[in-house]
Amino acid sequence: MTEKPKIPYNSQMAFAIAAGRDADASRIMAEAMGEIVGKACGFAQLFDFSDLPFVVAGMRAAANILENSMDEKSKVLADNILSHTRYVTVDAAELKRQMEAEEGNDNGNA
Repeated sequence: MTEKPKIPYNSQMAFAIAAGRDADASRIMAEAMGEIVGKACGFAQLFDFSDLPFVVAGMRAAANILENSMDEKSKVLADNILSHTRYVTVDAAELKRQMEAEEGNDNGNA
């Protein structure tokens, strides 16, 4: 797992917005979402592809737990980030291929 950014994404965005650098704020948001979604998809690869419904349900439960620990201002920020995120590219076919390949390797080693 990679390290946390030296300066939290939230602080980086606040600095960019305060400086009137909207393009930088957008870039920071895209970078943060790309990294976080990428890590979540990497986590999903730890499980058998057939268990993906459990992984998705677990991630949703975790998201609910985390959201319930945030104050109202943070919840609004999370909603705004999500509403301004048009897409995060994940090669689903490649993800499935890798997970199936790992499943094949596991079955061959049993």
